Order: sequence, then structure tokens, then C-alpha cells
Amino acid sequence: MLAEWIKSLDKKTSERTDEDLEIIYKKLKTFKLFRRVHPSVIQQLCFVAIIEHIEKGVVLYKQGDEALNWYSLIYGSLDVQITHTGKRKDIVTVCTLGSGTAFGECVLNDGHHSVSVISNEPCTLLRVPKTAFQDIWQKSSHFMEEIITSPFSLNELNEHSTNKTFNQTSTTTTKIMEKSSTSQEQPSTNRLMMDKDQNDETDDQNQEIQLSENAIKLMHAGWVIRLRIQQTASHLIRDRKHPSTSEIFDKCFISSELTDWIINVTMTSSRIKVRSRKQAESIYQVLYENKIIYSVYPPNEENSFTDRYAFYRFCFDDVNDEKSQTLVNLFQQNVPIDENRISDYLYENLTFLLQLAPEAILRQILRKPPENRTEDDIDIVYEEIMNIKAFSHLSNTVKKELSAVIAFESIEKKSTTLFKQGDRGTCWYIILRGSVNVVIASKGIVCTLHEGDDFGKLALVNEAPRAATIITNEMDCQFLRVDKVHFDRILKDNEASIVRLKECGKEVLILQKMSMKQQQSKKSENEPTNFKYMVMAGTPEKVIDYLLETRMNNNNFEEQFNKENLFEDFLLTFPIFITWKHMTNSLLRHYKIDELNFRQMEDYIVDNKKRVARFILLWFKISVDAFLNCKTIWVFLDELIDLMEKDNLKHDNHFETELTSLRNIKETKEHYNVNLEMRGTIVYKADNSNSVRRMSNINEALFAQPPADTDKIFKLTAIKEFDEIICRLYCADHTYTTLKTTMDTKAEIIRNQAAEKLNLDNSVDYTLVELKSDNERYIFNETELNLATTLSLNGRIFISHKDHLDALTTLPEQEGATVGSIFKLESFSSQEIAYYLTNHTWKLFYNIHPYEFIYLVFGRHNFNDITANLDLCRRNFNELQYWAITEVLLEKSLSRRVQILKKLIKIAGYCKEYKNLNSFFAIIIGLSNVAISRLTQTWEKLHNKVKRIFTQYESLIDSSRNYRRYRLLLSKFDPPLIPFVPLLIKDMTIVHEGNKTFVDQGLVNFEKMHLLAQTLRMIQDCKSGSFQIQSPATLSMKKMNFPNVLQEYFDQIKVIDNQKRLMQLSYCLEHRKL
Repeated sequence: MLAEWIKSLDKKTSERTDEDLEIIYKKLKTFKLFRRVHPSVIQQLCFVAIIEHIEKGVVLYKQGDEALNWYSLIYGSLDVQITHTGKRKDIVTVCTLGSGTAFGECVLNDGHHSVSVISNEPCTLLRVPKTAFQDIWQKSSHFMEEIITSPFSLNELNEHSTNKTFNQTSTTTTKIMEKSSTSQEQPSTNRLMMDKDQNDETDDQNQEIQLSENAIKLMHAGWVIRLRIQQTASHLIRDRKHPSTSEIFDKCFISSELTDWIINVTMTSSRIKVRSRKQAESIYQVLYENKIIYSVYPPNEENSFTDRYAFYRFCFDDVNDEKSQTLVNLFQQNVPIDENRISDYLYENLTFLLQLAPEAILRQILRKPPENRTEDDIDIVYEEIMNIKAFSHLSNTVKKELSAVIAFESIEKKSTTLFKQGDRGTCWYIILRGSVNVVIASKGIVCTLHEGDDFGKLALVNEAPRAATIITNEMDCQFLRVDKVHFDRILKDNEASIVRLKECGKEVLILQKMSMKQQQSKKSENEPTNFKYMVMAGTPEKVIDYLLETRMNNNNFEEQFNKENLFEDFLLTFPIFITWKHMTNSLLRHYKIDELNFRQMEDYIVDNKKRVARFILLWFKISVDAFLNCKTIWVFLDELIDLMEKDNLKHDNHFETELTSLRNIKETKEHYNVNLEMRGTIVYKADNSNSVRRMSNINEALFAQPPADTDKIFKLTAIKEFDEIICRLYCADHTYTTLKTTMDTKAEIIRNQAAEKLNLDNSVDYTLVELKSDNERYIFNETELNLATTLSLNGRIFISHKDHLDALTTLPEQEGATVGSIFKLESFSSQEIAYYLTNHTWKLFYNIHPYEFIYLVFGRHNFNDITANLDLCRRNFNELQYWAITEVLLEKSLSRRVQILKKLIKIAGYCKEYKNLNSFFAIIIGLSNVAISRLTQTWEKLHNKVKRIFTQYESLIDSSRNYRRYRLLLSKFDPPLIPFVPLLIKDMTIVHEGNKTFVDQGLVNFEKMHLLAQTLRMIQDCKSGSFQIQSPATLSMKKMNFPNVLQEYFDQIKVIDNQKRLMQLSYCLEHRKL
């Protein structure tokens, strides 16, 4: 199934509709290459760009060919190759272009290609023909510097990179302050025709302006903080004398006191809270890094802001600096003195600084020498490089070791040479920010590398000279750097630390030696270093052996379990590579070791049997839900208890403790069975509404339990495989039949029952298919389960002959709503609606078992298990998303539409406060839909404050750097909370598709399992604790039944999920501007 934007691009340029152009434009804006490109350029590209899909090994063009197209690489990677002799053996691969790269600028001067470009994997590209691109350049060249690289020669670039002294004077700053209020027209300049001297001068001016603008924003933040300190705690900044010296330092503050101040001043704020000293330290680190504050005494060897008894000073208080005094005068003129307004400025600037803080802390760590980095420092770097594509091919162990030594390097000036062609290779570089040009002698610039790309590794691996010259393409470029000595050592040590166990000549277990973290705060120098072995790959049986022998061998096994994740990772992911029956059989084999080998010592036999019991106890602790519902487990547990009771008599009551624990588990199961029987079968309905609704109620006796059993009540409300669902199945003529089936009924059985009820010919080969509201069709696999819960919002199940699927047409009801319904909620506040949504979403999320994510990502039909609880949670997300879109677009009155928009944004904000990130993102993503975002008249009428809040919310769904902003937000919340569920699925899907489940010789890839378990563990952590939120203060006694009213409303809502119809409604409200 092709994405909408690809379908639109696949059309001939002359056949693209306004709707197609809107879809293409919305998509292109999300790509890294076009993020800073002027919208008018993107719009022109939408008319002429052609999408191409090529396989691996395709030559896009050869060195010397005439330049006929300009290209942008969307997905995949391309090799750039050159040859100086024209012979095949002399071809050299200069670099690899990654997604987000543009190339082919030769079309602008009717030139020929100086390199060859070949795909090294399947790729998707945008191609713009020569004449079309030249037309766009002629109209908008001054907007296209982000996607065009000027083809200077190598000599010119070397001259161009000559360092020039940069002096930022107060006069320049004054000009910038004036620029903010006075717009100055700048003439467009064709870079290709520009004289080199003029180009140098222009670059210097641009660098000066950009640096100054960035500095002004940060200095403004520092000025506001300093002014607020003077108003609320003026004693913090004063002349001071340090105990270790007789010298007096003017206008200083103590860093630890300023940390206390910022925590206290935000403690009572509802807008922003600095919750820890570390967080406060990160804010000041941003100011320190940009020289807004600086160290006075004692000397700061770490080159960072530290929370201790040390003197620092704001740059504004440096009376000897003429520039600082000029800035003071400027800020006094531009920042009002009114205390209330200063408070607003303070919170706005703290929000701004907190957004910059994580990267500032990362740079602070990367500047530390490797020997000074703590375990926490290494973990922060490790988390960062996990999201960088240049490291994706390395094992987690190598990434961890690189985190301890990787360094930070920044180049402030554009056109600075990092290294030259022919130099000896000393470093491997990865681009964090900015871009660089790859230049080859006599060929000029052959390509441009962007954020996430790497270079310089080839020379290190091959011990060869640099194959090209690397020159910064913009100012303030930032890099990660791995020095050769570390590069060689880590890769060699990594291979040396791997242990491979073989049986019958085949590898059965691959382990890697890792140093243990010392739990003691102090460790003597003579104390030996402890090591543990982590599983990298192995057969399931051998891994079970290894876990039993190394992780269950003493009475402190629970403490060992808490120190590392190996055992938990295994139990969270084992359904992927081993069945429950296979697992229990392996454990029984271990328990019956005395039957297999009579020569074993009694102590060894007893210990081995105890290990199996400990394994079961931890298994129950990790997977209670799955344990209680698996019949295989209870047959196994009954047999194990019987065997252990006999062994207890045989071995002088050595198993009393283990027997007691296993009997407790059995009692829990029996109590659960009683509750399950009282619960009975729950019937759900999914026939003619967007929602899948529960028709029958749970036995009231279950709710008479004490509050401590609330946890069990929630588990009993989860959908079980024996629960029933009523749904309709349609024929091509829109006649239908209604079936009631259990959740675990396979598609094949449903098809046969429907065919029988509809009196269809048994000899015809029928299939079940979902027909979506946009006419898209999805054919169900015969082994799929819980079909009705997997449907899209307006999707319906049809039964049809396989060859007649094209004849299926949508039902009128699949169009969705025709009139808005949000007016029914006018009596409820935004907070009350968010309160209901949060409680409802929490119940759906809590009912999901982590294994359901595995079943969904790897395919339900591979496990014969349902994912109905996860399906309902995903459905709830989609309902809220399209509900927000539908309600806005169905309102014809502009003023009412603005009010709806405002209310939805407020509901989202309260959901965020309630830690309901799933509903929060559902609404925000809905309001970011192109059908809504294009309504300029509606957004213009919205209050600036509300627009600013929405912009902040929208920035949290920014997908750059692997949704970094969302993940930072998530880390600030303590559980329990409701995470962004679709992103959890996406994370696991990326891990699954990017890593093999089985590696050489059929061994399970446990590095993949560790990555999957990280997400599954996070899901469990989000559910830990009691989820209790305070009800809105606006609730009155008259509204105490509001959950029932709101539940009835959301059960009955109808939404439009057809993007084409949404765009039509959008154009009816505001016509497209030509």
C-alpha cells in the first residue's frame, strides 16, 4: 500500500490536482533537506518533481555524462565514485550519500558530471528535470542556498577557507537590535556568478549577523534571569571574598546559591518547574557555554558550570567590558521593568533554555577527557548515539565503549578545512549539526554531507591517506569525533572479548565479556575487576541453560535480577523464538537432572532443582498476566509441585521454601480462576459505529472487593480470548449478515460461517477483506484473529470472491459524520473532558499486556494470540485524532471554528498535565493535519497566546533525532503515565525490521531482544504505581454522572477518516490560494 504522497508524485505533473500538491507539499516540508527552505521553492518543486524508485546497483549517472537532472535522496544511500584513468580497477568510492542529500547542481551551468553515482541499496529519489530546475533557480535563487552547493574548484575553496579574524563589536550588535524592528531588503545574488572576493565579504557579513542574532537571544535570557534575581534576591549578586584568598571579586554570585534560587522561584509556578539541581545546572550550562556567565574563582578546569561553592559573574556585570555595558543599555530600553511582565519573560526564557539544555549537557560531557566521565555521563552519550544512523551497524557493546571516548568538535566559521586530500587519517567524524562539502582535486565539490552522515572512516580502516578534502559548508558545524587510537582499540578489544561455545562443531552460544559496575562507592586500587558475560546470540535451550547456571545459583538471585536486565529481557521476548510448551519442557528437563545422570552429587542435584523453582518465581513476577492465563503453565506447575513434594521428602525437606512459594502462586491462580468465572464472558459490539463497545457488564460482585484489589479488577476488564464480539460482514451488493464469534476465532472460520449464513456457493473461493473509507483494501490472512478490533475507524469487513475485489464499493455510512457534534459538550469544561479521556485511556492502556506489542509487530498469525486490548487503545488514539479534525472542518462559522480549535488545544493541554500523552498527541497530530493547518483565516483569528502554546505542543511531535523532544518530555514524568502508544509500536517495528531475529547457524539474535525489551520494560514501568488524578475543581454535584454522559458521547461519535474528503471540506471553508 503506497503512501498518499507517493501516489500523488507518481502522477504525471500535468495531472496533479490541488489536493495532490497539498499532500506533496506537506510531506516535503517534513524532510530534513527542505526544513529550512523557503515555502515558495517547495511549492514550485511540488509541480515538477518526479519520484523514482531504484534497486541496488543502479548507476544513476556516470562520470562525464551530461547533467540532465537535479536529485534529492529521500530514502536509501548512494555511493559517489571517481576514476582518474577511466579504468574500472582505478575506481575509488569517495563517500556515501545518505537520505536528505541533494546533488546534481551541474544542471545550472549546463555542465557534465565529475563523478559517478551508484545505489548501494534500494533507494527513493526526487528528480527534477534540468529545464524545470533552471526555471525555479531563475525565479528563486536567493531562497535556494540550503539545497545548492556552488561548484568551486579545490584551489578556490582552499583560498576561500582562509581564516579571517572575526570581531563582534557593539556597533554590530546595535545594528542587529535595530534590524529586529526595521526590515531591510537584501538583493538576491547568484552564487555561481559571484566574484570570489564579493563572496568572501558577503559570507563574513552573514556569519556576523547570524552569530549576533543567536547571541542576542541567549543574552536576552541571561539578562532577564539577572534582572529577576535583582528584584527578588539582590543579595545573591554582590562583591565577594573567597576564603582561600584575600582578593575581593566584584558583582559575583555563588553557583550553588543560584541553583537554589531557580528551584525556589519556579516551585510555585504552574507554567514551568525546575525539579532538580541537575536540571538547574543544565540551564546555567547553556548560559556558560555561550559566555553569558563565566567563572571567576577558583579557576574552572572542567570548562563547565558546576553546582558548588564557586564564584561566577554575568557578562553584563563586567564593568571593564565596553561591549557588555552597551548591551546593558540596549536591554534596559527593550525589557520592561514591570515585575509581572518580567515574571512572564522569565518563564518564557527558562522554557527556551530548557529546550537547549540537553544538548548543552551532551556537549559538556563530550568535552570531558574519557577518564573523567562517570557512568551517568556514558549512559547519556550512549542514549544519544543510539539514534544516529552512522552507529546503527555497530553492536550495543561497541556503542557503549565508544560513548566513553567519543569527543566533540565544533567549527564556527564556514569554509573551514577539516582535513585535506592525501592527509594521514587520524579521526572518524559524524556530523551532529550543519553540513560539509566533499572536495576532490581537479573535480571540485562532488557531494555535500548533512546531519547524521559520517566521513573519514575509510582512511582508518584501510590505513590509507584521505581520499578527499572536507570543508564546512555552513557556520557553527558540530561533529562527534573518534580518534584512531580509540577506533582501533575498541573494535579489536570487542572481538577479543567474545566467547563462542560449540557443541558437535556448531556454535550454540555467543557471549561477550563486560565489566560489572561496582556497587560500592569506594573501591580499593588492589580490588580485582569483576566481569559478567552477556548473551549476544544462542539457541533457546542453551540460553535457558546459561540463565539457570549463572543467574539462579544462590539465595540472592533477586538482587542479581535487579542489577541487570538479561533475565528480564529473555522473559519479555521469549515468545518470539520459543513456544510456552518448549519453555516448560526445557525447565522440566533441568529439574529431572537426577533421572538423566545418576552420578551427580546430591548437593548439585538439589541446587539445580532450586534454580528451576527460582526461575519460575521470577517468571511469575515479570509476567503475571500471561502466567495466569496460560493453560500450559498450570499443567507444568502442577507437575513441578508434585515432583518437588516427593523430592522434599527424599532430600530432608530442602525444598520447603521453594514449595511454599510455588503453592502461593498456585493459590493466586485458583483465586484468579474464581474471579474469572464470576466475570463470565463479556460481549462486545462492532457493527455500525466507529467504536468497539462492551455490551454486557462485568459481574457487580467483583467490584465489591476492597480497594487493594483494584489492580485485579482492571485485569479482569481486559479482553480475553473467549470473550465474544458481534460484527457485520457485507457482500458486494451491501447485504450483510451478523455474526457473534469469540475473539480468538480465525478468519477462515468466520469466512465459512458467513458464507453459510449468506447461502453462498461453497465451491467458490471466497476471502475476507477490509474495505476502508478511502476504498483501500486489505485482505485478511486465514489465520488472523480478532478481526473486528483491527479494523480502521470506518472500515468494514466484506466477503468476496478473490477475483472480484475491485467491484467492492464503500457503504454510505463509511463516509462518517456530516454534522459536528462537539456542541453537545458545551456544558463541560476542557479540564472535565480531559479528565474523562485520561481515565478512559488509562483503563485501555493498563489492560494491554506487553506481549501484545510483540504479536502485533511480528504478526498475530505467527502466535495464535489476540491483540484486542492493544487494538482498542490504538483505535482510541485514531478516534481522538480524527474527531479533532472532523469537528473543526464540519463547522462553517469562522468564529465557532476558532472556539472549537481553542477548546481542543486546551483539552490537549490538560491531558498533558494529567500525564496522558497518548490523548495529548492524538489531538495535536489531528490539529496538525494539512486539512487543518492550511486554514490560515481560522488560525489568524486565534489568540496569539493560544497559537504560541499550540506551537510548543506541536514541537513535541517533531520526528527529528528520533523524536528527541518527546523522549525528553517523557523522562520528566514519573510513572504511572500513559505514553505515546503509536511511537512504542514504531520503535519496536524499526528494531524488528532493521535486525535479523536469527543470525548465523540459526542462533537467536539476543542483541535484537535486548532492544525490544527496552521498549517492553518501559511499558511496564509506565504502569507501575497507582494512577490517581485529582478531579476538576469545576465539578458540581449536578455533574457527578458526567463520566457516563461523556462515555455515551464518545461511544456514539462519528468521524471522517478519509483524507480526500477532509481536504474537500477544508477547501470549501477556505479556497486554495493560487
